[in-house]
Amino acid sequence: QSCLFLTAAYYLLDHFNEDNVKKRQLWEKDYPFVHLAAHLEHGLALPAVLYLCFQFPTGPGTLPPLPSDQDVLVFVGGYVAFYMAQTHLNKALTGLWVYPIFDDVTRKAGALGRCAFLVVLTTIVVLLGFGGRKLLEMRISGEIAS
Repeated sequence: QSCLFLTAAYYLLDHFNEDNVKKRQLWEKDYPFVHLAAHLEHGLALPAVLYLCFQFPTGPGTLPPLPSDQDVLVFVGGYVAFYMAQTHLNKALTGLWVYPIFDDVTRKAGALGRCAFLVVLTTIVVLLGFGGRKLLEMRISGEIAS
């Protein structure tokens, strides 16, 4: 679920951001593969997680029980909360957001708009966690073949 979000969010929110495009163009002088590195870091996450999902053996006793709703909320939601806390700590210590989209949203909608944006992103990631569990459930039950 996080890999799906990572790939989609990178290309939808970060890769084409005007500030990031300018940074990559500047960095390209010293680091000619900066564009390739960005794609390798983010673009392969989704294919990798799908590949791994379909490589799980599905015989009896080969996998632990599927996570409960509470497990998805605690582990996926907990991870996102921890990540967002680190992002805010980084902003507090450096004065800069890790992702320019946060500056863009803050400029357009203020702090309240940024908070709403982060709530939406967090909700999407948690929903993807439930989707990932459903995908694995379908894989184990044989609804989806490998």
